[in-house]
Amino acid sequence: MKERMTEQGKNLETFGIDKFADRVSHSRFIKGLLLGTAVVAVTDFLNACTPQPAETAPMPSGTASAESPYVKYTPTTEATQVVTSVATPTRPDMAGGAYSAEEQSLIEKGTFKDTEDALKSWFKYWAGAANNPFHPETTDIHFKYVFDSSGKSAGVCMESSAYSGLCFALPIINGEVAKVPPTTSGKEYTIPVGYGPLQLSDQLSASQVSALKLDESLTGSILGYQDGGWVRIKNGEAVATLDLVSAQWKEKSLIEGNIFQDPQTEADFATVVESPSPIDKPSDFAKWQDEYLRQIDEKLKTYTGPSIDSKKIMISFENSRYLIDSDIWPVISSYKFIWNGKEILTKTYVVKDGQNNLIPISVTYTTSDSPAFYTDMGYKTPTGKAFLYLYYAWTDSLKSRYTDIFLEKFMPVKNDNLDAQSRVWSGTGTSSDLDIVKSSRFFCGGFGN
Repeated sequence: MKERMTEQGKNLETFGIDKFADRVSHSRFIKGLLLGTAVVAVTDFLNACTPQPAETAPMPSGTASAESPYVKYTPTTEATQVVTSVATPTRPDMAGGAYSAEEQSLIEKGTFKDTEDALKSWFKYWAGAANNPFHPETTDIHFKYVFDSSGKSAGVCMESSAYSGLCFALPIINGEVAKVPPTTSGKEYTIPVGYGPLQLSDQLSASQVSALKLDESLTGSILGYQDGGWVRIKNGEAVATLDLVSAQWKEKSLIEGNIFQDPQTEADFATVVESPSPIDKPSDFAKWQDEYLRQIDEKLKTYTGPSIDSKKIMISFENSRYLIDSDIWPVISSYKFIWNGKEILTKTYVVKDGQNNLIPISVTYTTSDSPAFYTDMGYKTPTGKAFLYLYYAWTDSLKSRYTDIFLEKFMPVKNDNLDAQSRVWSGTGTSSDLDIVKSSRFFCGGFGN
């Protein structure tokens, strides 16, 4: 704060082989459809042809995953047939009302033709293999388009009535979506491990989530498409993304972007990670803050940089503030949130207590147009010796001197965590005390020399 600165220093599902085996054993389609030019046996679905599980990384050829929840399936001899033709995936009947007029227009004018053609090539490759993963009576194979919220972009996969609730997408090979299948040169061949179709469920059941050891929050999630990739949607929000490295569903992080930066000006805010507003969405912010602190704690496990000595922290009860005297000001991370259309910045410093614990202390700046904002340095971090005026409450005394609507909303009128904070500064804090300090709200009153 301007006046105050003049004072002197004081952190896919598997193919569902068990289900498919059950379907086949009871299916009227055990005998039937001719799909290729070779003898096809629906044999060991634990073989390389098995559609890739999005919860299990694709294995190199000739290997198997011990963690894969596959159930070995040995079919009846009736499932072996001579195949004379290969079905071709087609566009679905648009009369069913599954797509809006705008989506139908995009489909019919060939917006997704590249992916359609890639799926046709892969399906021909799969169906012609000696270890064809699909049931030999899969005739009504057609494309399914999963549109994102804009209605202009979509993920494309294949579905069939023979596999209710499932669809099959291009495989993930070496961390990328594979558009072109291997060349076969007309010879008899088998599908290597990791080259089968990627299976996706329309909706994940509790039993699937349990069997695949996924987080329970994914139960009931539906298949979606977002930012050019497959996601799982629940309550209108993406809760998991398909990781291309592991080919597994990965819970979507609450934090998108790099928190480990130290912005010096408002121009730097463009790359700063945005959190939910602690004022407007406190419950969402609390969850976000947990992840933020978790990432920082993880970073601090291997941190060898400088830290502020907690012994240099003094308290002024009269002014409801701490005074930190330090030669170094290590900022490990930062974030911003939007309040009343304004970007509010928080920087997190590294403090070391008397027990050698490295503690993240988050300091929030008020709005730049507030009389309580220290304009001399703005958002710059000191490069040498300085005093930080760190306020822990927005008291009546401060309100009488400064009009700041943001701080009235953001800061507590009284600090109920003083005892815990004092124990931490003195080096006698418990683990609970440390957690309290990490999540405490402080605002920057400015720096002095």
